[in-house]
Amino acid sequence: MELRLCLRWGSKRAITIVEACILSAVTVALGLLLLLIVNGWTHNSLLTATRETQGNIEVVRSLVVIESMSFDEDGDISLVLRNVSDEEIAVVISRVELRSLETFKVFYTKYFSSDEEYVLKRGESIVIKDLPTCEGLDRPELREECRSSGRIAYRAYYIPLSIYERGLRLSTTEIPTGDSVITNPSIKLECPLPENGWTLMDLVDPVTVVSSGCLYSYSGYGRVWIEAPLASGVDVITVNVAVRKIGGTASASGSASINVPRESQQYSISLSGSISRICVPFKVTLSSPNMQMIPGEWIFGGQPNVAHISGLILSWRTDDKLVDAVLAELGFGRSGTYRISITIKDCNGKVIATGSISMNINLDSSSSAKATAFITLSNPVRLDQIYYVESEVTKIG
Repeated sequence: MELRLCLRWGSKRAITIVEACILSAVTVALGLLLLLIVNGWTHNSLLTATRETQGNIEVVRSLVVIESMSFDEDGDISLVLRNVSDEEIAVVISRVELRSLETFKVFYTKYFSSDEEYVLKRGESIVIKDLPTCEGLDRPELREECRSSGRIAYRAYYIPLSIYERGLRLSTTEIPTGDSVITNPSIKLECPLPENGWTLMDLVDPVTVVSSGCLYSYSGYGRVWIEAPLASGVDVITVNVAVRKIGGTASASGSASINVPRESQQYSISLSGSISRICVPFKVTLSSPNMQMIPGEWIFGGQPNVAHISGLILSWRTDDKLVDAVLAELGFGRSGTYRISITIKDCNGKVIATGSISMNINLDSSSSAKATAFITLSNPVRLDQIYYVESEVTKIG
């Protein structure tokens, strides 16, 4: 039997003009609908991206510090937190932790609600009281582990208010402050921070003649550089500087307005007085009508035309604010072997750390030479406990 394929005439035909118009209209309508959907999605995405970007900017630019820690009469701890953001960014304090800096174990956590009490605008501070030391922990095993930890610290966490109000109170949005270290929970500070305000200094650098150790004269004026990385509040303060020759009557003084706190920002203060007659050893005294300067007294030792200290920088750790070394800038007018010594004293004049290093200087054909010495202290000391910095350089060979 032969199989045959049969085609029916009229089973296929071309699309008419009316049908083509209808298809075109449907295609255009779908395209416009898709365009509107994509445009709306893009707009929402841009808004979301803008909010996320703004939030990220506030996370980076917000800054809260633990500006002080004190022991209450009952042995508990009080922390003072301050919003020191450079811009007008409000933050919410979310929690504080007592933790080990060695094992990262968290011994105690205190969470805070969304009360306005814990919302800090720029420049505002809050006191958080009744925080335990190791002795105040409820669980005996935590108490023992906390006691055996060499370095423990309180750390606070905060969130920019704009992010918090969007319901994004997550661990990933919380920002940690620096640590306020408790070196020994049972011992109170010998020198509590002044309640009327304070500024911590880590650099004093009078400009001297390298060979002689006398103040350098800028057309009859001297100059001292200072740095104030930590303070009890964001402020513009007046700093008074007095320089007096030890064992003599020559002196000079000056003042300037500086912003505090400002880490890695050095300020120059112009001096007037007996500039050319002030040679090492001399004392630089810092004071302010706004708050107490700590350290307030710096001694620059040496022998004129032989060797002298021309600048001092306290090297401190940002996590616990402990000073473990001093960087000394020196000038030499003669060859030889020298010993550079540092003595650190507290508010009572008690020696709390010392350090020294030897250095050999060969001038060759030069008449003078500069050098720096990194002097490790006998033990780390808290920056806020240093009230007097004394330096000396002596020729030993």
